Amino acid sequence: MLDLREKLKQIPLLRKAVMAVRGLTKHSKSSYAEIVKVLEEKDRKNALDNKELIPLHKVLHQLKKAQLEKWDSFVYCDGYFYQGYRRIGISGIKPTEERVKKYEIEKYLSDTKTVLDIGSNCGFMACYLSEFVKEVDAIELNPYLIEMGKETAEFLDISNVNFVQGDFIQHDFTKRYDFVFSLSNHFTIDGNLNMDFESYIKKIFSTLNTGGVMFFESHDINGDDKDLDYKFQIASRYFTLVDYKMVTAFYPADIDKLFAIFRRLNEPGQPQKIDFKLVEAKNKYHY
Repeated sequence: MLDLREKLKQIPLLRKAVMAVRGLTKHSKSSYAEIVKVLEEKDRKNALDNKELIPLHKVLHQLKKAQLEKWDSFVYCDGYFYQGYRRIGISGIKPTEERVKKYEIEKYLSDTKTVLDIGSNCGFMACYLSEFVKEVDAIELNPYLIEMGKETAEFLDISNVNFVQGDFIQHDFTKRYDFVFSLSNHFTIDGNLNMDFESYIKKIFSTLNTGGVMFFESHDINGDDKDLDYKFQIASRYFTLVDYKMVTAFYPADIDKLFAIFRRLNEPGQPQKIDFKLVEAKNKYHY
């Protein structure tokens, strides 16, 4: 049996193994590093051009640094911001405004609706969505990312976003929502969320109002999600598949994802016949 010292030695090896399984090769990390360098320079210019952003940028960078030093788990994008937010001058690997535009979901959003954002990361998506809906609850396990979201919401005087530091699997939700955003979060690269797919979908079903909508973004459709035909059959017990399309990555180091819109059934039932085949969906970039 390994003693504590030997176990600690093996932690970096375990992280490398997880990264290898999830497709985070040395090459992809290097590619991200090159992109991050360019985006960080762009962010600095944004802050210099809009000096009122400098205090927020300082706080966000302090939290980013603390995360790299203290968070005992995998940190995405070499520690840079996974999400971007034009309003605060942060570019991000996935720029939020452009990302939502690619999803083409504006027609669903209204100021009477409520949202649950699963794995909200640094909270920029939640803050942006708050402009279009009544209220957003954003749940995220990483406490440093939660603080980034809170600082951003306070800076922008956003009062209709509630940040919850917690585990989606374990969290006891006391209300239901009109929309749930599940953006590449049915499992996570860091291994912190790794429940089986049906349990995950069933939990989302339980958090939605009848007729509510789940916005679902895949992982790699040629890797971890190459079994989406099977997964969508599971989902069809709880949801009707409304539409889907591929969305292009913003940078070469990233990958294109499949984005799907599901509507909640009144009750769970038997799997439905759905008009979806991944082999064909890979080439569908329009609804």
